[in-house]
Parts: sequence; structure tokens; C-alpha cells
Amino acid sequence: MRVAARRKDVELHLAGYGGLEAVVAEHAAAHENIHFHGPLSSAAGLELMAQMHVIAGFYYLSVPNHAYAAPNKYFEHLMLGRGMLTTAATSPGQKVQAFSTGWAIPEGEEALDAWVSQLTQDDVNSAGIAARSVWDRHYQHYFEDHYVSIYGARVADMVTATDHD
Repeated sequence: MRVAARRKDVELHLAGYGGLEAVVAEHAAAHENIHFHGPLSSAAGLELMAQMHVIAGFYYLSVPNHAYAAPNKYFEHLMLGRGMLTTAATSPGQKVQAFSTGWAIPEGEEALDAWVSQLTQDDVNSAGIAARSVWDRHYQHYFEDHYVSIYGARVADMVTATDHD
């Protein structure tokens, strides 16, 4: 938020709830390029992200719990065809670098400010195209292939077993 507050060439959109909610709302009120949308449903969150140029999902090495976080933003950026900005030396960071679907930067304001300064529209477009390509090749049918085909059969078996009791 501090980087966005100093720059007029960026717009930052944040959504959600939690311990930082008051701080985020305060920054949004003080800076016209920072927007706080509050808690959103999953569908509304995806709709908002689909309107963005880049999706940010930082997983900090300095926060022990982040090593175990489920990187939803990684899969969302692929599905939406948007580049992802994340933290270097993390699983999502390694993946965005390997597949050229985004950027992995070190923690901290200096690295973020440097990244914004060098970013071009061509970079944004290329990362988005690569992200959607990875989604289409590897994950487009993941839900149907892995959940419905595996768990769907188990649920059907459970329902059938219950009907006989």
C-alpha cells in the first residue's frame, strides 16, 4: 500500500477481511488510487480479479504460516489469464518463473517499487497469455477429471450403500 500511495501510475485493489482491514480502509480513504472492496464472495472476488491487469499473491518467507498456505491466487491467475506477482523463493514464485506467467520478486517495498518501474504493457500481456495457456493445457478440466470422476463415484457409492440400509 505504501508503494501504491507514492505512485500515481498504479491502481491497487484490495478485498477481504481480517486484522489489517482497518489499515487497508484507512489507506483507501487517503489515496484515490487505492480501492478497498471489503469482504467478497468467491464469485465476486474472481469477477474483480478478472478486471485487473496483474493479480498479486504474496507468500512471505518471514511468516512461518505462509509456507503452508494454499496458493489459491496461483490457480486463479492461470484461470483468469492474468499475470501473477508473487514472492521469490516460494512455490508460486518458482512456478510463475518456470512458466513465464508472472513475476517473483524479493520481499519488501524496494523490490516492489523497482518491479512497478520496469513493468510494461507487453510484459503484462505476455504473462496473461502464458497463464491462460498453462490453464488450458494442464488445469482446464481438473475439477471434472479429479474431483467429479474420483469423488463423484465415491459419493454415488455412499448414497447407494445408504439406500440399502
